Amino acid sequence: YAMLGRMPGGSTWAALEIAAGRVARDMQSQEMANLTWAYATLGWMPGDSMWAALETAARRVARNMNAQAVATLTWAYAMLGRMPSGSTWAALETAAGRVAQNMKPQEVANLLYAYTILSILQHVEYPFCYAALWDQVSSLELRDFSRESLYMLYHVHLMHSFSSSHRPAAVQYPTWLMVEARDEWMRNVRDDHTCPMHTGSLHQSSISSASDTKLST
Repeated sequence: YAMLGRMPGGSTWAALEIAAGRVARDMQSQEMANLTWAYATLGWMPGDSMWAALETAARRVARNMNAQAVATLTWAYAMLGRMPSGSTWAALETAAGRVAQNMKPQEVANLLYAYTILSILQHVEYPFCYAALWDQVSSLELRDFSRESLYMLYHVHLMHSFSSSHRPAAVQYPTWLMVEARDEWMRNVRDDHTCPMHTGSLHQSSISSASDTKLST
């Protein structure tokens, strides 16, 4: 349903959520992350019992999560605009630190974007592995990243610049961020292709700043 971009009927959805709650205790990490992602993609907040079941599952499987599951679940929390409990978030943060150096380009871009959104909108402290995630970005080649990933990474940089929230220290950006990634961001803005999450006036300020930077170079 999430991939189709279409919600089922009310009775079908209710039955599906009951079934999901019943099997959540047996879900593997990617299954749990995918289900939470589906809720976020459909723009539907899980009910209280379903949210609790998903959180319990997340804590149970966190130690075995791979990079894709970590990125998918964190992205889902950011899209839903809702933080899990402190113990669930701590387990997920530990998992992120464990897999940071093994993340693929799309995974690390998604995770950095999600962390930044959560920091700005939910006032969440940046995780201890945040700088390590940027180090992973810098260790990869420009050609490894999709156009979407370049857009997201530059947008993260702009959100840091315009956010009044606590900014992470000692973050090292790759040299291509201010050239190729910025150009891709500008191309995306001109074509009006934006990420599924942005921050309103912050997004507009970022556009103006990037445009001014582009004109002055």
